[in-house]
Amino acid sequence: MQRFMCLLAGAVAAAACGDNFAAIVCDTCEVSACDACAEDALCEAAAAAPCSCPAGFAGDGTRAGDGCADIDECAGGADDCVAAVATCENTTGGFACTCVSGYTGDGTTGGTGCTAASGEANECADGTDDCVAGAVCADTPESFTCACAQGFIGDGSAAGTGCTDIDECTAGTDDCGSLDCANSMGSSPAPAGSRRSGTRRSSTGAAPASCCWTASPSHPTPARSRAS
Repeated sequence: MQRFMCLLAGAVAAAACGDNFAAIVCDTCEVSACDACAEDALCEAAAAAPCSCPAGFAGDGTRAGDGCADIDECAGGADDCVAAVATCENTTGGFACTCVSGYTGDGTTGGTGCTAASGEANECADGTDDCVAGAVCADTPESFTCACAQGFIGDGSAAGTGCTDIDECTAGTDDCGSLDCANSMGSSPAPAGSRRSGTRRSSTGAAPASCCWTASPSHPTPARSRAS
């Protein structure tokens, strides 16, 4: 924004106006409320507080105060660059998002984002999915899916129900019969040193989700077991 300061007739130089002013020579001099505004500030002369900072700047907008300082949106996390596949660069009064090598787009969540140059991003490979630890991520043409491993229940997503271990012993869904049942996390094997007497397998013959075993002298039956 360019402002004008009147200089009395015969005044010497436009340089006397200082930064952000242009000089004109006239016979009278009027002082504007905007003269108090700092560089980069906006001015509304009729307002009670005529000076203000534009978007991307912080401060009171006055020369006598703290002026207008550029806000670093990247450092403050106020940018909308796509996480993991775009970088943020602070600019005067704003910021710029750039997709990393191998991706195209404007890099912003509100724009075209970043798409793999091959035509489709792979969130599973990029690590931009929200599948919980232990869940299986599968890339799809439009997005991705999360699935819990055998022995767990849930949708596998951090934003959803995640994955919770199924206690087959408590639920009574084990096939241990008269043997002791000790729940294990997911498809973990029985404790080392125990003698496996039976296993629970799915109809597909997948690995057991709980352990049916009799304790050895060095590995007694856990407190959380169901005795016959």
